[in-house]
Amino acid sequence: MLRTSCPCPGCWGHLDIRAYQRDVPAKFPYPVIADESRELAVRLDMLDEDATWDVESADAVRALYVVGPDRRVKLAMFYPNTTGRNIDEILRVVDSLQLAYRLKVSTPVDWQMGEDVMLDPAMKTEEANKSFPGGVEVIVLPSGIAYVRKTSDYTHANECWDGPPPS
Repeated sequence: MLRTSCPCPGCWGHLDIRAYQRDVPAKFPYPVIADESRELAVRLDMLDEDATWDVESADAVRALYVVGPDRRVKLAMFYPNTTGRNIDEILRVVDSLQLAYRLKVSTPVDWQMGEDVMLDPAMKTEEANKSFPGGVEVIVLPSGIAYVRKTSDYTHANECWDGPPPS
């Protein structure tokens, strides 16, 4: 994860970042960079749309990019400076992305870690039973087709993106 920031009147507010660092190892877990020239903010289209006519004074919006191990953007969120971010939602999305990376699953709206996940409809029954030995619930639809399946048996999945996903 890359967090860029360039608050007005400059990047001095980040000099004391370690003072706010609680229960974090000595090495900060992700890079925090200064974009005093606003080159990144311009290239990544992160300037406040209401002030893009003046690149020199335009504030950068609070942007969040989550990049996967394949170096592709998995999530982009942009918040205006007048609106607070919901860190619980950001963590929920990161949990979901990491889980989906490791297993062939999807998560529903408002999903939280520990709740049921949906299995990929293309996953064969044999593979589903092997991948989720704790059980798979099949939901039969009114059409009689039983391709919707869910499970809560995913605690065995590694909760990080280190290394390739299991085959």
